[in-house]
Amino acid sequence: MTARINEPGEIRLTAANGKTCGLRERCVEFEGYDVTLSFFAASPELVELLTGNDGYFDAQGNVKGWWDTTIRCRGGIAIEAWADMSEDVACPDDEDEGEGVWFYFLLPWLTNGRLGDLTLGDDGVTFTYTGRTKRASRWGVGPWNDVDRDENGDPGPLLQPVPEDAHRGGFPTTVAPPEAECTYLDVPCESPESPES
Repeated sequence: MTARINEPGEIRLTAANGKTCGLRERCVEFEGYDVTLSFFAASPELVELLTGNDGYFDAQGNVKGWWDTTIRCRGGIAIEAWADMSEDVACPDDEDEGEGVWFYFLLPWLTNGRLGDLTLGDDGVTFTYTGRTKRASRWGVGPWNDVDRDENGDPGPLLQPVPEDAHRGGFPTTVAPPEAECTYLDVPCESPESPES
């Protein structure tokens, strides 16, 4: 991930004699992240979701490939990831509630998704995906109860909604990642209740 930073510079007021009589530094603006992901295996469903490209379907209507078409700039996706944390890094309190400790990572809105370098070989297909984050994701607390633990220790969604201006976030959790799926999943239209509501 590479941060997109706008550095507008400074406003310098110069007198007729060439001396600086005023200087105002303008604030640096954070615009988000350019994201590049490398894939060594992926389903056609994932490619379609990442890029918004049209799928190629078999005779039964199952997606089995894709067509590179346009770059989707209005829609987008969210990416959640869980990374196993070593026991040396995990806090002792974290291990009490579950069967391990993971680092939960969220990109709540990725857009402008496109496939980059694609390599076909005897051992499969590898490709890169490039996108960029946007703010105002409407992710809320997320659609599933698989992220953090509530006050009773039960698996639940995020404990607070994603902030309006957030581009990414993450934290340690004792909630195990969900089982991998290689097909489409229905996303609930309404997020679970936020603990703050």
